[in-house]
Amino acid sequence: MISIDKIETQSVFLITDRSPWSQMAADVARRRGLRLTHLDWERGDLSVEDPLSEWKGDWIIAFKADYIVPRDRLAHASRGAINFHPGPPSIRGIGAYEVAIEQNRRSYGVTCHHMTVRVDAGPIIKVRRFPMGEGVEAAELRDMAAAELLALYLQVIHFIVSGRRLPISTSKWSGPLHTWKEFDMRTTKEIFQAGYADISY
Repeated sequence: MISIDKIETQSVFLITDRSPWSQMAADVARRRGLRLTHLDWERGDLSVEDPLSEWKGDWIIAFKADYIVPRDRLAHASRGAINFHPGPPSIRGIGAYEVAIEQNRRSYGVTCHHMTVRVDAGPIIKVRRFPMGEGVEAAELRDMAAAELLALYLQVIHFIVSGRRLPISTSKWSGPLHTWKEFDMRTTKEIFQAGYADISY
């Protein structure tokens, strides 16, 4: 679903999932006076006709969204295209919560970066890190990360609205890119193994 607010100021195409955190992100952009086009998108949605084909403006911003902006559409944003990734620079792609838990990490983080053709590879703007806590589960870590990501979003939106240059982080990306194909294969395997275990006695 796409909604457009007409305010004569910097224009933003915001791409989010449908979580309450993303709704808060959209509300913040509106309150700060940005002219907002909002696409709330979830994996599995019926294909939408290229939502960026007719749009041209200042910023493309993705927040908690798996939507990949095509190469030629990145150029539709005259000032920049940035992504708010709900994971640290060392866990690229999707499934970051599960990866962090499997690796028994003690800390986690969220990342704001410039978009490039390669996923989760563009220059990093800012990272917020926080302790995971012992025994944390994926759903809990997801909410912790979302709160930190919204706080990071508030900071970056302030830079955008005030016309200030975006920060440049010294953090660098590392590790493999985790994809939906990999995640789906792993989930299918886990379901099969769990089912097999149930009938193997």
